[in-house]
Amino acid sequence: MNSSMLRGWKAKVFGGKVKRETYKGFVIDARRVELQNNLGWSAVLLIEKHDKGGVAAKEVLVKGVFETENEAIEFSLAQGRKVIDAGFLI
Repeated sequence: MNSSMLRGWKAKVFGGKVKRETYKGFVIDARRVELQNNLGWSAVLLIEKHDKGGVAAKEVLVKGVFETENEAIEFSLAQGRKVIDAGFLI
């Protein structure tokens, strides 16, 4: 994914409340998503690896419905760390 595509994706997907974390050389961006009809919150995240060749990115959809924005984001970040630890990446 080139940097202009990545910026466009972030502008589209990460337009709301975002929390960013660096973990083992990766950057995890988590965004909460409000569900319709006030049914709760979900989240999406983007995991990035920056190196000399540019930026590699992987989108991870988080399964689950959460009562609060913060729960959705914190769960999303934890899932991002698990993905990195398991090596299911770029």
